[in-house]
Amino acid sequence: MKKAGITGTFLVLLLLFLFSWPTRVQASEMLTKLGGNPAEVGPGQRVDTVVAVGTDARIAGWVKDIVLVVNGNVVLAPSARVDLVIDLGGHVTNLASEKVKTGVFEVNPTPGVTQELLFGALLLVGTWLVRLIASLAGILLLTGLGYALDRHFERAAAFLAHAPGRLFAIGVAGALVSWALTVLLSLTIIGIPVAVLVFFLSLLAAFLGILPLIDYLGREFLNARVQTYPPITRRLVLASLFTALINIPLLGFFLLLIFGAVGFGLTTVLLWSFFKERKSGRLT
Repeated sequence: MKKAGITGTFLVLLLLFLFSWPTRVQASEMLTKLGGNPAEVGPGQRVDTVVAVGTDARIAGWVKDIVLVVNGNVVLAPSARVDLVIDLGGHVTNLASEKVKTGVFEVNPTPGVTQELLFGALLLVGTWLVRLIASLAGILLLTGLGYALDRHFERAAAFLAHAPGRLFAIGVAGALVSWALTVLLSLTIIGIPVAVLVFFLSLLAAFLGILPLIDYLGREFLNARVQTYPPITRRLVLASLFTALINIPLLGFFLLLIFGAVGFGLTTVLLWSFFKERKSGRLT
């Protein structure tokens, strides 16, 4: 794994070099060579950088920054002055009388390391695709449900305006109770289906509570012009902003926990008040 990490770092450096620099000699500052004859820096010649792909590099002069060779060998003559040498898929022959300042790095990936790199790249791309699809699905779901339930958010806004801290505390307590109940039920075979049901109902409660929460925050903090947008457009803007926030590394996770706790507490309070009013209505 250590070799894979080193090789991956060098490949990143290689991509940066290949995409950032042209493939011609620029006023004796950079020498690049793609296949063919070796890239040569003669005695007394000075360049900043040497990049060779599919061919060798022979250095007898002064290379100020780096010698980067892919699928080729590097030969440093006794008169060579070099700061850094990186050779991917080749060998370095160092005959220089002057020490290479930063160092000489020679990497020859084995088939196993190459497979690990490919697997890591596929895993990275797959994770990114899953997050992208989940984000798009979340935006569509938040937009659609928010638009459909928009007229029911007034009572939720009143609770959010008067006691957001209490809603957060209720949500945390409710989530802990739900988690404990799920764990206890999952200890028995009969209780596993009920545990799964409790878990998904808890997620649904948090999700439904997030809908009026982001609507309330949008009204409070976004530009007043956003409120003049058509309802479906406004919901799309709010859903996109919320999704962007929770996708921020590390910070997004904590924001999602806070939003989820407040949303769970809000749904709990709304259901409690609904059943309480219904019960009092029956008594009268």
